[in-house]
Amino acid sequence: MNLIEIVEGKTKLLIPKDSLNSNTPPKDPAFFNPKARMSRDMAVLAYRAYQDKAEIIDALAGIGARGLRAVKEAENIRYAYINDINPQAIEIAKEISKINDILNCKFSICPANRLLVESERVSIVEIDPFGTPVYYIDNAIRAVKDGGMICITATDTPVLQGLYPRIALRRYYGLSLRSEYSNEIGLRLMLGLLAFTAARLELAIKPLFVHAIRNHLRVYAKIIVSRKGADSMLDNLKCVYHCFKCNNRGLDKTCTNCMKDMNRVGPLWIGEIFDKEFVNKMKNAYDETLDKRCMKVLSIAEDELDVISYYTIDEISKRLRITPIKLEQIVYRLKSNGFKASRTSLMLNGFKSDADYNTILKILA
Repeated sequence: MNLIEIVEGKTKLLIPKDSLNSNTPPKDPAFFNPKARMSRDMAVLAYRAYQDKAEIIDALAGIGARGLRAVKEAENIRYAYINDINPQAIEIAKEISKINDILNCKFSICPANRLLVESERVSIVEIDPFGTPVYYIDNAIRAVKDGGMICITATDTPVLQGLYPRIALRRYYGLSLRSEYSNEIGLRLMLGLLAFTAARLELAIKPLFVHAIRNHLRVYAKIIVSRKGADSMLDNLKCVYHCFKCNNRGLDKTCTNCMKDMNRVGPLWIGEIFDKEFVNKMKNAYDETLDKRCMKVLSIAEDELDVISYYTIDEISKRLRITPIKLEQIVYRLKSNGFKASRTSLMLNGFKSDADYNTILKILA
């Protein structure tokens, strides 16, 4: 195998050389996506923020980058189960563990669902597939201890961001939406799937953190054994509506602006998507071996307004036919008029506000 050594964070990785030279990293001899570095750095911060002594299952590990980095870079992770169906990937993962002096891990070669069913429950389950995670959700949730954390990646972004809404309905139990805030809809659909599945198992979820980086949509959630929590959690699963004529959005079926029927989205998670205490712990766990953009995202998320959907400078400027307004000025003007407003970590030229769309246009015109 033609491997080269790189360093991510504090971990040496052996990766297929061809993965650095291709837009779509090859699966032979093993899959590794170098462009997902920031996503893996975020995961390290989430593992550190979990704080309790923890074990992690990296069920679709590839070369083991997430699971092995967890053990190497998060002091609270005491053991890792590194699994992949590709024997060559696991051979590479074993070599990575040797060059990093990582002893507290176990390697296996089997289908991810079989591992999740047969393993003891652990504190953290990591599901990072190529494409959709839906095939693994039931067993992943069952494999998490009470109070543990589930970490899920989806890269079927055309489905989650509205290009194929009917496939989203089939996979994630809700219709997706093609809009300026489609990545947030995708993340909320992922949380909705987690919540629907957990409720069926008499479990509840508590979202801790989400991010959208490149074509990676990623959610982190706490799993709680609670029939009462499962019942009350269902209040956070609803449809939202979007008006393509005037760009209004909300929980009402009829547009309050043009009085037309709006397009249905979901059902999806409408509750909080950031646990601010957890985000703060992630932020405090940062060190300079990690991508500095992580701190920027976390700083925005820590102060992010908890409302569904965001607006972008480009869309607002186009609608008003004006020169783009600076983001800081938008937030200031909305707050000066008595509304809440913030930047959003999900789109760096976006903002959130509790003002309705028509009011935002009037304030910024």
